[in-house]
Amino acid sequence: MTSASEIGPISQQYSAAATVPLIKSPSLWLPKPVELPNDIHPLPEDITAYFVYPFTLETHVLSLQPSPHEAIAQRRARNAQILHQREVEEEQRDQSGDETDGSQTRSTPSSRTGLQPLRAPRPQISVNGCYFPIRYGGTRRPHRGIDNERGHGGAVGRFQRRGHTDADADPGAEPGVGPDGRPGNPAGGDGESAVRARGGLERVPVHARCGGVTHATPKLGRVGPDGGQQRRFEDHSRRCDVLEHIAENTSDAHHLDRRSRTPRFTRACMLLLRSQPQHDRLWGDTTGTPRTDQPRTEISDASLSFLSLLTSLPTTYRSMATSSHPLAALLTQGLEAWDDLVSRLSALTLGQIWCAVNYHPFPRPVNLAIFAIVLVAHIPRLTRWWASRRESRRVVRFRWPVPKEVTEGWTGRPLDEPGVFAHEKDDTLLPPEAGRTGSPTRKHLTCYDPATGFHLTTLPLLTAEEVSEQILRAHNAQPKWAKTTWAQRQSFLRSLKAWVLDDMEGIVRVACRDTGKTKVDAVFGEILTTLSKIDWLLKYGEKTLSPEKRPTTMLLAHKVSKVHYQPLGTTLALVSWNYSFHNLLSPLLASLFAGNSCVIKCSEQVAWSSAWFFGGVRKCLEACGHDPEVVQLVICLPEVAETVTRNPLVRHITFIGSEPVGRKVAAAAADIMVPTCIELGGKDPAFLLPSADIDFFASTFLRGAFQSAGQNCIGIELFLVPRSLYPRFLSLITPRVSALRTGLDVGSLISHTPIPRLESILDEAVSQGARILAGGKQYHHPGFPQGAYFEPTLIVDVTMDMEVARTELFAPVMTVVPYDDVDEAVGWLKAGRFGLGGGVYGANKRECESVAERLECGMVAINDFGVFYLNQAMPFGGVKASGHGRFGGPEGLRSLCHVKAITEDRLFSLIRTPIPGAVDFPLPPDSTSWGFLRGLVRLAYDPRWWYKLLGLGEVLQNASG
Repeated sequence: MTSASEIGPISQQYSAAATVPLIKSPSLWLPKPVELPNDIHPLPEDITAYFVYPFTLETHVLSLQPSPHEAIAQRRARNAQILHQREVEEEQRDQSGDETDGSQTRSTPSSRTGLQPLRAPRPQISVNGCYFPIRYGGTRRPHRGIDNERGHGGAVGRFQRRGHTDADADPGAEPGVGPDGRPGNPAGGDGESAVRARGGLERVPVHARCGGVTHATPKLGRVGPDGGQQRRFEDHSRRCDVLEHIAENTSDAHHLDRRSRTPRFTRACMLLLRSQPQHDRLWGDTTGTPRTDQPRTEISDASLSFLSLLTSLPTTYRSMATSSHPLAALLTQGLEAWDDLVSRLSALTLGQIWCAVNYHPFPRPVNLAIFAIVLVAHIPRLTRWWASRRESRRVVRFRWPVPKEVTEGWTGRPLDEPGVFAHEKDDTLLPPEAGRTGSPTRKHLTCYDPATGFHLTTLPLLTAEEVSEQILRAHNAQPKWAKTTWAQRQSFLRSLKAWVLDDMEGIVRVACRDTGKTKVDAVFGEILTTLSKIDWLLKYGEKTLSPEKRPTTMLLAHKVSKVHYQPLGTTLALVSWNYSFHNLLSPLLASLFAGNSCVIKCSEQVAWSSAWFFGGVRKCLEACGHDPEVVQLVICLPEVAETVTRNPLVRHITFIGSEPVGRKVAAAAADIMVPTCIELGGKDPAFLLPSADIDFFASTFLRGAFQSAGQNCIGIELFLVPRSLYPRFLSLITPRVSALRTGLDVGSLISHTPIPRLESILDEAVSQGARILAGGKQYHHPGFPQGAYFEPTLIVDVTMDMEVARTELFAPVMTVVPYDDVDEAVGWLKAGRFGLGGGVYGANKRECESVAERLECGMVAINDFGVFYLNQAMPFGGVKASGHGRFGGPEGLRSLCHVKAITEDRLFSLIRTPIPGAVDFPLPPDSTSWGFLRGLVRLAYDPRWWYKLLGLGEVLQNASG
């Protein structure tokens, strides 16, 4: 630190140096140029202020120090030499009788020859030894209510003058230099010679630049009778002015708490404001040792505002102590102790506090040694963290070739009657090894493309005994998998994610070939959702399943309570066919990340694609060095699946499918007492409010209704449109639905089975008054006549008593129901059987939220469609006939774990819980037990503090028994 004696007299230019030793986030230091007012010149010498913000306990030591630039000292020495030489010359002229007006001499150009401006190359602010630029002066703005005349310098400011004009200024003054070489008004004149006025007080605006905004604050300046403007601030006042500006600027520049940016709070928190002699008495020498040869300096009265608050707190209790209150004696003793504490605090100095905690703003050998010891102690932990981080980010590349059926130009054998049992009518569809797959009565499954009718393959079905063997293999592989670290599981997920990204086109082609959907629908429903699932598990899976600390009560203050999430064992997932890739991977990945093994029973409709997807997962496990037996794929018929759900090795069942099958799964799970997550069908509505912008949301409505040909769990099947928007809605939607191209814009159904039922329901609705404006029947594709297509359909004028409005169609049908009253329409939906998802559309946020809250369903999207599932941090599931339980989000991941509560001593083996004698067996014969327990209850739960004291007394009195 450079002292004042090394630089020169007080008339030098100073720069602000701020040392902030206790700031929580040094990385946020982004100092802006700090501008200090030129009005406060000369700056006080060697002053220091200590700011303590009581809520954050942050300490800021702000100090003004001489500028470290040697150029200033050299210029000052040169100017002093020139001025001394001129004084000698004036004395000689006086002795020779040459009388000259001193003021004219000072104003002649020759009197300034050779003087150099005392201006640092670039003023700087020091933050822990790092220098950043600051500025003095700046653009001046006249303070409101003060009549300022035009002054002599934009950088210095406009000074108010009495009875003088600009002609009083020194026309020959060198810009930026005062009569003694001190920096003054750059545009001519300085702070002392620019104004010649009578004595008295004048208001001079003082400006500071805080956060890019120039503020003006009136300060008092004194105009001396000697003809020069002498702004003789009191030392204390000048220190306050400078330090307030520094504090405000540095607080704003360092992004501190907003409370510390207000000047009022800054002044309230200024605990110490001392000149250098007082600083020495308080702090001692530069090593921080207090000096004992000086009397103790207490904190100033203005700095004790927070202590006065402490003194005023017990005012209410003082009145109680002087009254006839039963606890008056106890209150009196407490207040005496309080007053003694306040008196001791008011007598403390900040230097004593710092010395007591051995604090020093600069590094000491002891501090460095402590830091080194702590660092060395954490080296093993840091090493483990780094190794785990590297392992978790490891990506293992592997190759899983796509089947030939998805290559360009492939053409398969068309089936005359496509179906999963087509081989029973045409035995040529059976594989050549059918006789070697076991018993001659073994059943098979025909896999085909529903969009073209092409035969893909015929797979043998597993028997109940073979399925049980698969579950046993998964069960045996689970303990080893449960011992894997989070980093190993994350590495597996990253490797699988890399495979999805690298082979995305092949995955999409396989999904389209087995389900008949378009590529666009496959990317939306298969790729985006799966990658979202993987990313959520990577970012939040470990945090979700890590032990979670829970709060305790006062009686258990010496305990620590945590919730641990442990693997269940082997989980079973029975998934639907509409999204063959995502529905297979979603429960499998969640189960594996939780430490479980997983058995997947896929739908017989998509057995071909599921087998290929599952092979990729097993290949990834093998490439990462894990046992692929931890996952198993079951391909069987529903009658065998019922025996799978009753297997005693299964610890959790997830089901995605139809309501009738879901009821059977729930009944089977109840027999073996395992938890279930069941997601069934739905009749998701799009609730259009009168304020809805249907022109904007028209495309959203089409995507919600015809995504994957309407075979979407959360697809929009019911549109509730107000009468006021009904004509516009029909005129906007009808031509767009009619323009949809079957086979290009909308894919096929999963099979021909649902087509007769759809035509029957639509015909019944038309007979009851509904109108079909587009579609409504099976579509015969000219290129693929065996394809299972249904025309995109728009049916309007539907009422809620029709079957088409109450039954899940799972088809490309857009059902429109007009309504007159919002409350009535909400009642219709609440009376329905389903409650999976829904959407609310409108321009009024409060109205949309109100309707969303009243809908009885598991998920709602406001002014959007289905985004609640794309966000895998959200739980997915329904209510009523749409199922129960949740998968996705923390709720779904934790449902795959045992939840275990563990409580232990906070200071292990040091503080333990003894059984008090009052309640120890055998119980005391008197009422000691009752008195002890009554006091314990009062102490812990009674809201009245005096009863808590009485309870404490009873506990202490009866504790020994």
